Amino acid sequence: MFPSRLIAACCLILAAPTAVGQIRSLAELRALPLKIASSRVPVEVEGTTLYSDLTTGALIVHDGNAACYIELWQNPRPQVGDRVRLAGHSNAPGYLPHLVVPQLEILGRGDLPKPHLLAPGEIHQPQFDTGWVEVPALVTGVESGGLAYTLAVEIYGQTFKADIPLTPDAVDRAARLMQRQVRMTAVLATVYNEKRQMTGRHFFVPSFDHLVLDGPDIDPSTPRPLKIADMLVSDNSPTDLIRIEGTITQLDPKGFHLRDSSGSTLVITPSRHELQAGARVVIDGFGTISPFRPVLRAITVTKTGQSAPPPALPIDFHPKDGPNQHLELVHLKAEYLGLRTAKDEAILQCRSGNDIFEAILPLPSPQHPKLIPGDQLALTGICELITNHPLPRLEWVTGFRLQLADSSAIQILHRAPWWNTRRLLMALAATSGTAMIFGSGVFALRRRVKKQVGIITAELEKRAVATERERMARDLHDTLEQQLTGVAMQLESLAHSPHQKSPVVAERLNLASRMLRHSREEARRSVWDLRNRMLEIHGLGHTLHSLASAALVDDGPRIDAFVDTSPTGLSPGTDYQLLRMAQEALTNALKHAAASHITLTLSLAADHCLLSVKDDGIGFDPLIVNPHQAPHFGLLGLRERAEKIGATLTISTQPGEGCAVSIKVPIPNAS
Repeated sequence: MFPSRLIAACCLILAAPTAVGQIRSLAELRALPLKIASSRVPVEVEGTTLYSDLTTGALIVHDGNAACYIELWQNPRPQVGDRVRLAGHSNAPGYLPHLVVPQLEILGRGDLPKPHLLAPGEIHQPQFDTGWVEVPALVTGVESGGLAYTLAVEIYGQTFKADIPLTPDAVDRAARLMQRQVRMTAVLATVYNEKRQMTGRHFFVPSFDHLVLDGPDIDPSTPRPLKIADMLVSDNSPTDLIRIEGTITQLDPKGFHLRDSSGSTLVITPSRHELQAGARVVIDGFGTISPFRPVLRAITVTKTGQSAPPPALPIDFHPKDGPNQHLELVHLKAEYLGLRTAKDEAILQCRSGNDIFEAILPLPSPQHPKLIPGDQLALTGICELITNHPLPRLEWVTGFRLQLADSSAIQILHRAPWWNTRRLLMALAATSGTAMIFGSGVFALRRRVKKQVGIITAELEKRAVATERERMARDLHDTLEQQLTGVAMQLESLAHSPHQKSPVVAERLNLASRMLRHSREEARRSVWDLRNRMLEIHGLGHTLHSLASAALVDDGPRIDAFVDTSPTGLSPGTDYQLLRMAQEALTNALKHAAASHITLTLSLAADHCLLSVKDDGIGFDPLIVNPHQAPHFGLLGLRERAEKIGATLTISTQPGEGCAVSIKVPIPNAS
C-alpha cells in the first residue's frame, strides 16, 4: 500500500500548477508564463503613471525597471506623473501578462523614468512591449473622431499611429506639428490578433508636451503662395509650408475638396469649422504625396467669404485626361444598372457610354431615391481615378468612381421605359390575333400583318443576339476578368511576401499564378470573340491577316502572313478553333521566343487544311510539352483544341533553333 500511495502523491504533485508567491515587481509579472498569469497570481507594486486616458481607460505604470498595462476598476484615475501603489492580481488575455487592480492608492507626484532611445531594429522586439521609449518621428497626418486623438508618424521609414488623450486644444496643437520632425516620448504598444500574434505596433503619447520639435521652427507668417497644380513639383517638397487659396467644392470625411484656377485637390483637416460648399478659404499646410495627385494637409483654414457652390464640370472619361479629372467635382449622365450596400454607403452601379463605374452615396442619406435598372440619371460628385495595378500610375488607370455628397447629387432624368421586347411582341401578337378574327374580309391584311410581324421579330431577335453578345462581353470583362486580376494580385503579393514558404507551397503558388494568367488571357480572348464579328463576316483568311497585322509593334519581330483563300468544307466551328490556335501560337512566339521573324501560313490541299506558325527565336526543350513536367497552359490549350476538331498538332523545336507549330485539319468528304 505504501509504494502505491507514494506514487499517487508524486503524480498529484507533478500534475498541480507551479505555485507562485506574491509578485513585487512588474518585471516579474511580465516574465510569468501566460498560463500561470491567467491563474490570478497576487501582485503588489509601486510605480509612476506613464499614460492615463480618462476616456479610453488605458493606464500604464512604470515601477523603475519595467512597465505594464493596468486594468483599473476604480475612479478617480491617476494623472501622468502620479506615484501609485497597486494591489491586484495577474491576468493574461493579451500579448503579455497585465495587472488587474480593484484598488489603487495615489501616493503623490513622482518623476518619470528616463526613456529608452529606441533603435530601428528594436521597434518590433517583444521585450519592448509597453516600453517607455524615445524615438525620432515625422508627423505626417492626423485623425479625430474617436475617444483619443491619433497622429500618423513616420519612424525609421515606417508609418505608425500614435494616440494622445483628447484635449480641447488638440486640433490646434496637432496642426502645428504637421510635417514636422519631433522627438517623441511614448509607450510602445502591441497590436495582436485572437491568437496573441503580433500584427503591428503603435504608440501611446501621454500629452502633446511629449512631442518636442527636433529642428528649426517654421515661421507661420511666411508660407509660400502656390496653385494646386504647382504642389510637389521640382522646386518644392512635402516639408515646405505653402499657402493655397480656393473654393470648397464638396465636403469629405477627411476634410473637403478644393478648387482653384489650376485644378482641384483634397484638403485633409481634422476640423472643418462649419465650412460648406462655396466657401472661399485660405489654407496653410503641406503638400503630401498621394496616388495620381498630391493632397494638402492643412495647418490652418481661414474662411474669407461665401458664395453659391461652384459648378460641376462635365466629364467624358478618358485615362489620358486623368490629371484634370482626379479629385474634381464633375457631372455626367448615366444609366443606372443596380445597387449594392455596405455598412455606411450605397454603391450605385452605372454606365456612361462604354464606361461602367460606381457612384458612392453615404448612408444614411435623406430622401434616398428609389431607382429602377434602366433609369437615366444625372450625377454630380468627386471623380476618383482607380486602377487594379499594384502601382497607381496614370498609364495604368482602369476607370473611375464618383463620391456623391448626398442624395441631392442624384437627379432622375428619365424612368426606365415600360416598352421592351417581350411586351412589344405580345402587343404584335395581340394585333395579329385581332386581325385573324375578322378572317375572310381582311385576308390580305392578315397576310401583310403576319409578314410584318415576322420581319419585326427577326429584327428584334437579331438585335437581341447582338445586345446579348455585348452584355456577355461586358460581364466577362467587368466581373470575371477583374476578379481574376484581383486574385492574381493577391497571389503575387503572397508569393513575394517576406515570410518563408516551403518549396511545395512556393511551387503551388507559382502554378496557381500561371493558371490565373492563362485564365485571364482566355477571358480577354473570349471578350474579343464576342465583340468581334470579323470571322463570321470575312472568313478565316481575312481574319488571320488582321491578326498578324494587329500583332506588329515597334521594335518587335517582323510578321509575315501567307494565307490561301478561306477554306470551305470544314466542320462547323473548326475555323473558330483554328483562329484561337493561331492566336495562342502567335502570342507564345511574341512572349517567349525573342524572335526577329515570325511566319503565319494557312495552306489548302485536296483533303486537308494546314495552319503553321514558325519563328527564328530561341526555341525550347521539347520535354516541356510532356504532361508529366510543369504544365505549360498555352501548349495544353493547343492540344485540347486540336483534339476537339480532330486535327494533328506538331511542335518542332530545339534550344537555339526556333519553333514551328503545325496544325493539320482533315476536310470531311474531300474527294
